[in-house]
This record gives sequence, structure tokens and C-alpha cells, in this order.
Amino acid sequence: VVYAAGFEQPSRPGIGVLVLEGLAYAGGCLLPALFFAPLLWPRAAVGAAAFAALAIGTLVEGRMRPLVGQEYAHYQWPEVWLVVQLLVLALGGASVVALAVAAPLRRRDPESWLLAAWILGTLVFASAFNWVNNGRSNLPMAPALGIAIARHLEARGRPLAASPRVLAAALPAVALALCVAWADWRWAGDVRETARDLARRYASDEHTLYFYGHWGFQYYMEQAGGVAVEAERSVARAGDLLVVPDNNVFVERPRGAILVEVRPRPAPSWVRTVGRLTGAGFYASSLASLPFVFGRVLPDHYSVWRVPPGRSVRPFSVP
Repeated sequence: VVYAAGFEQPSRPGIGVLVLEGLAYAGGCLLPALFFAPLLWPRAAVGAAAFAALAIGTLVEGRMRPLVGQEYAHYQWPEVWLVVQLLVLALGGASVVALAVAAPLRRRDPESWLLAAWILGTLVFASAFNWVNNGRSNLPMAPALGIAIARHLEARGRPLAASPRVLAAALPAVALALCVAWADWRWAGDVRETARDLARRYASDEHTLYFYGHWGFQYYMEQAGGVAVEAERSVARAGDLLVVPDNNVFVERPRGAILVEVRPRPAPSWVRTVGRLTGAGFYASSLASLPFVFGRVLPDHYSVWRVPPGRSVRPFSVP
């Protein structure tokens, strides 16, 4: 209900934000395009792209939230650090686009046109037509991008083999991808354990244990007997409890309830894939305009609220 009401007439950011965000997600989800760039393109082109990124960063530094369109995001880190990471990933996305465009220019055959349509079509869909950008929407480009990289290296006289230069480009991309995957796995495990622990402590036949949030948190809370808040219908009675995770979607402080506990949960201390307060939104660009972010990460917090005697609380209403 909330999604239908909130996105019946969705407000989209400007074309500049869509382009930069789309390039950042493509570059972040397809890291080889970034690390292979020195082998794929002339040094002058790479230098010019880096200079352009530096110039853009100088212009937008200190204006991160207007750039990404997140009015509610209060980031934990200096905005310049997020801008740097945004532009670095966008350079990778620019390499993805360049590979797609260069394929039919180098070889005017059906295979090259297919690669170009495959990559650019997926990129346009993920950036402009899907209701949010996310990692899953960009991953269909991966097979075509791998083929495009191999063909482009061969055209430049650099066959894709286990040479030192190829390994020097591939290994950092693999290592960074594994770091991001580890952080996401670690966060998912923390969410699972927290949901089960909260349910063991607070679930009871004497009251209803409501909760905000979706994704894995909803899955594990419902497994343990929790009840997801339903927009415009859920009414918490006296004695009912409500769990509110701060790092999730469609959460707010319940009006008229009493705070019982705030439970911090550790998170990976140097990389985030999902974080409203860190600028990372791998699963939804509505959270932030970067698929992942490196830097210091504060713990997630889960607050538990109780409806006092003689009261009833409507814990959620459609905005």
C-alpha cells in the first residue's frame, strides 16, 4: 500500500543526477571496467577523464545531497569523501559506456551491435526506467561487458591472457568485489541474528510484536512471530510492542509509544552496501546514490517501543 501510494506518481531526479547515478552504479557493479581502463584506453583519454572528474568534484563538493537528491540523508562522513567515491565509480561507468559504443565502431558485425544494445539497453533501463537503480538491475550487463573487454583488448593487441598487466587489473577488481560481498554477507547475518534475538525476547501470546522494515529483517521477524506494520490498518493496542530498525525503509518513530530499549548492532567498520546514514544503497538508489561506500561505519540501531496502558497507536500512516 505504501509503495503504491508513494510511487503512483513518482518524482524522478533531474537528468544530470540520473546520468551520474547510473554511471556510478554501473561502475560499482562492474568493477573490471574501472580497473581495466588503463589497458583499454589511451593514457590521454584516461587522464582527460580523470581531470574531468576532478573538475566536476570541485564543482559539486559540499553539495552532495542536492546532487543525489536524498533530502533525508544525514551522512556520517564528509560530503567530499562521498563525492570522490561517486566520481571514481562514475569513471568506471563511463568506461562501460565507451566499451559499448566502441564495439560496433571497431567491428561492424552483428555480434558487436548485440553487445552495444545489450550493455546500453540494460544501463538505460536501470538508470531511467526502473523505479530505483540497484545492483541487480545492472548485473545483466556483466556477460556482455566481459566479452566487450576481451574483444577490445585483442583489438589493441593485448590478448586477454594471464599476463602481469592483465593480472594487475583483474586481481584488484576481484579483491574489491569480495570485500563488498563480505560486507553485505556480514550485514545480512547481523540482521538475521538481531531479528531472531529480538523476537525471542519480546514475542509473546499476551501482546503483538509489530515491526517496521522489509528485506531480510521482515523475513526473519515474520518467521519468529513478528507482525509487519500494514499501512492504514495496523493499530497497536496497550501493551503491544513495535521494533524500529534505523537502517531500513519506511521507518519512523511511533507516536504515543514509550521507548523500551535501543539495541546497537555492529556492522563492517570500513565498507557498507546498505546504509541510509552512509550514502550506500546497493539494493535501492532511493536510499543513496552509491552502490557501496568505503569508510568508517557506525553500528545499526534497533529501538523497541511499547504502547502504554489506556492508549492505542496507529504506528504507520501513508505519507
